[in-house]
Amino acid sequence: MFRILYVEDDTDKYMEVARALKSAGFSVQKRAITMEEALDEVRQSEKEGAPYDVVLSDMSYPLRSGEPITEDAGKMLLDALSAEGYDLPLIICSSVRCRTNGAYGDIWFSKLSSWERELPSMLKTIFIGAKG
Repeated sequence: MFRILYVEDDTDKYMEVARALKSAGFSVQKRAITMEEALDEVRQSEKEGAPYDVVLSDMSYPLRSGEPITEDAGKMLLDALSAEGYDLPLIICSSVRCRTNGAYGDIWFSKLSSWERELPSMLKTIFIGAKG
């Protein structure tokens, strides 16, 4: 099974993206709301021998529970995962157009974009690479 961790604090966006992924044959195994939760989840999944294949992340969310939103939290998560030695593809899925250095890809989550096709396509590329 292809394991996806999705870091998203907005429930409506989470539900919309999860629905689109399910329609494309993917499912989110776990949702994290803060960067701290995401890092803890990646670490725990590694310890349990069931690591994630990809992290899907918004760009803006709290670093810790109870804190305000940090505008570049997705980039900070990417840097933190790299600093801890995780070689895990991270896709930024943000309502703000961005290009994130070091990310596997950036998806613009907007009614004006084709995110519902781009995201599953990107995941399929990662999945095929993981199997090969």
